[in-house]
Amino acid sequence: MTSVVLDASTAPHRTDASPPSAHAKAHDDAARLLATKIESGAIADGLTVRDIYRAGWGGLTPARRVRDGLAKLEELGWLRVVVRPTDGRSSEIVQLHPESTGGAQ
Repeated sequence: MTSVVLDASTAPHRTDASPPSAHAKAHDDAARLLATKIESGAIADGLTVRDIYRAGWGGLTPARRVRDGLAKLEELGWLRVVVRPTDGRSSEIVQLHPESTGGAQ
């Protein structure tokens, strides 16, 4: 399995020289954990955001942390989160980029 790297080559360009904030580091950590789950096949295309945070994986609680990690991966082109209306609450579906799964399907 490949190691997930979120560095200057995959992150948006930084215009300042200051180190990333603790909040930004938390986003990166959550994104790394989610990327590992994607590569292993634990997160498949079409899974809901709710299913991901309800899985209770270490380092991916509370739900806000999952959402922050998904937002970071969306910025990096790994996936997109699509809102689908239902009869009740809308459902947020994760659509993976075909190359982000590392062949695990």
